[in-house]
Amino acid sequence: MSHTSEDYSQRLLREADALGPEGQALACFNHLHAFYVSRAVARLEHAQETFWLRVRWLLLGAAVGVTLAAVYLQIFLRGGILPVSK
Repeated sequence: MSHTSEDYSQRLLREADALGPEGQALACFNHLHAFYVSRAVARLEHAQETFWLRVRWLLLGAAVGVTLAAVYLQIFLRGGILPVSK
């Protein structure tokens, strides 16, 4: 028993007509649900990317802060930046 694409499309049209408004409403609901799920996944991926970018900047800032603190500590332990004449 061979089926052509014309037979298949006719069968699908008959099934769609048999579903009626309830089937169309369900299809619409499923479409919207898939759309919102894909948006949520995209937001989650963006949030993860943003999180790691913030972590990198925080670590860079901490490294710069520690370096500057070490330099200032060395300067102040040796008696200041410029020598003071009396």
